[in-house]
Amino acid sequence: MSLLRLHPNLPLLALVLLVAPAVRADVRSWPGSPPCHHTLQSCLNGVDPGDIVEIASDGVIDESLLIEDRLVSLRAAEGFHPTLAAGRNLIVDFSPSTTGFWVPYELHYAGLTLAGGRFEFMSTRNGSVVIERMDITQTGSTTGLLAATIGTDTGSATQITLRENRIRASLDAAQALFVGLGTPTRVVIEDNLIESRTGTPAPAATRTAIHAQGTTGNGSIEVRRNRIIASADGDAGAARLARGVEIAPFGANVALEVRIIDNLIDVGVDASGVGISSIAGSGHSLYDITNNTVRSRGRGIVLYDTSPGQSALTARIRNNIVARPANVGAESGVAWSAGHPAISNDYNLLFHTAGDSAPLGLHTLFADPQFESDDQLRLQAASPAIDAGDYLARSDALPHLGVAVALDADGLRRSIGAMVDVGAFEFGDQWFTHNAGASATSTTLQHAGLDDNPAALLHITRSGGSDSSSNAASAGPLTQSFGEFTQRWSLVSDDGSNLPAGAGFTLRQLAVGAQSGTHKATAGNNFSVSGSSLGATWSNLPSDWIFLVSATRGAAFSSVANPHPFGAAHLNGAWRIVNTDAAAMPDGAAFVVYAQAPSRNAFLHTVTPANLVTPVVSLLDHPALNGIACAHPHVAVSASGQMPTPLVSARYEPSLQRWYLLDASPGIAMSAGNRYAIVIDPRASADHCRGPLFGDGFE
Repeated sequence: MSLLRLHPNLPLLALVLLVAPAVRADVRSWPGSPPCHHTLQSCLNGVDPGDIVEIASDGVIDESLLIEDRLVSLRAAEGFHPTLAAGRNLIVDFSPSTTGFWVPYELHYAGLTLAGGRFEFMSTRNGSVVIERMDITQTGSTTGLLAATIGTDTGSATQITLRENRIRASLDAAQALFVGLGTPTRVVIEDNLIESRTGTPAPAATRTAIHAQGTTGNGSIEVRRNRIIASADGDAGAARLARGVEIAPFGANVALEVRIIDNLIDVGVDASGVGISSIAGSGHSLYDITNNTVRSRGRGIVLYDTSPGQSALTARIRNNIVARPANVGAESGVAWSAGHPAISNDYNLLFHTAGDSAPLGLHTLFADPQFESDDQLRLQAASPAIDAGDYLARSDALPHLGVAVALDADGLRRSIGAMVDVGAFEFGDQWFTHNAGASATSTTLQHAGLDDNPAALLHITRSGGSDSSSNAASAGPLTQSFGEFTQRWSLVSDDGSNLPAGAGFTLRQLAVGAQSGTHKATAGNNFSVSGSSLGATWSNLPSDWIFLVSATRGAAFSSVANPHPFGAAHLNGAWRIVNTDAAAMPDGAAFVVYAQAPSRNAFLHTVTPANLVTPVVSLLDHPALNGIACAHPHVAVSASGQMPTPLVSARYEPSLQRWYLLDASPGIAMSAGNRYAIVIDPRASADHCRGPLFGDGFE
């Protein structure tokens, strides 16, 4: 029986009374008590509409699952990684009768591995659905991840969010990820990893990573920060996908608003490949294609308007890198319908392209983008793409999608330097590790770009240093200081105790500008005794932003010690720095502050009973950390959780292949509700800790 099928003549009060209990979500654990004591399918069939089923098992589930006309969510319980066996699928179809009274749904599907199957979500009703952290190994030509709205093109828009999923596309795939907009729909496709597999692709397979099509007159699609590559694991035999992102509007009344931004697209086994493409022949759609890095053995960005009078498409192509190998023949980097009056381009960088459409924008660059390597398409320090983009291209608001999020393809801050960089990745912030020598109250740092640089900004994370699994003791409260005579930075104990011999640190050197800088506590900005209100750079940032805060004395900037754990919190409508042990904030205490929007690599970790595996250890669970000893996360106390909050050190346990936070404040117990801000720089583990066998690199 479908949810909330009510008699249309019931009084409104009766409807409210009947609806409210039905949509209250209870979390049910499987395996667990009835009806979740037998198969997972029987659990999904037996729970109440609106319930959330959590899978508390790491075992292989040999069932195909169907959730039909039932508003039931399904996700992995914290700390578990359940797998559907090869050949098993998860299908959600919410297409109830068109009669009766209904309320918009809120559904969530997360954290499952499909070892050789597919996930499908289809609905004729409006609501919102989040599909995230699915790990799908696609088989055959059937789409690996599909989400579609179907029905009459009227009413409120359905919100579909597809994020942080991993899809290993099959060699005979039509599409890895498919989205269909048949009714008013807002779609966000973000932070997904779509890769290929080893072998020879089927000759007739189109092998498109992301295909979105729609007939609705009220649709929006944002495709952002996705990685479309041959292999994330460095599999040299993996065959690249043929096509990256493909948008297909059709129907007389179609109107799509599309933003494709900050994606890494590395596609093509031959000249037939294409990075971003669309053919529009009817209706009218608006495209914004900005800050993507496209490497293609075929064409780069291709837009064609086949409608009478070329009226179906308005498009802007800006700040993109399109690079082609030199040995694969001549193909265009950017191409569109000749003479189109409403397609503009500028500030793009083209490399080894030929036959590009004209006219190209005045700020178009023809240069080698100077990628880090053939496998890593981030920028080197001398890249001509750095600070060569149009900053205004990212600030243009679209009617439904608004202004673009200020993040790059790694999910790290985009606003570094005088201008935005061209391509998907922003160059700027750097990182390195350090280990203290003999036990002393300070340890001197030496690093290119840091030495002789009194204006440098550092975020300090206690860690194992160069050995992420080190058992060396952690440092207590500490700050950073620049020596006037030595012209070197040092890490200095803030409570007078010695830093332990061998104590490790992970340092993030922050480029000055945007949301990074320094703050000093004063009597004028004191907040509730134990805190200090941040200035205009940070005060009014959104409440969900991620803050890293470290103590500093700078170059004679401060001489005041604050030997307490501290962190940022959004309190009373503004951001503050707060001592999390409730100690008074001393006037003159100074801090380095970094802030950015949340992303897959910038998030809050909350200590829970499930991840607090010992009284002093909280396990981290993140795909960019698990099994990667060189990931080196940057960590800071957050003052938004349970207090007091201890200092921690980030360490790696090889036997578990997991990173964890280790309590570094002997007088403060780690407890459920403590929170920590974590930022992961994927460059640290871009090659999964592989390096040259010999120092000269000539292995």
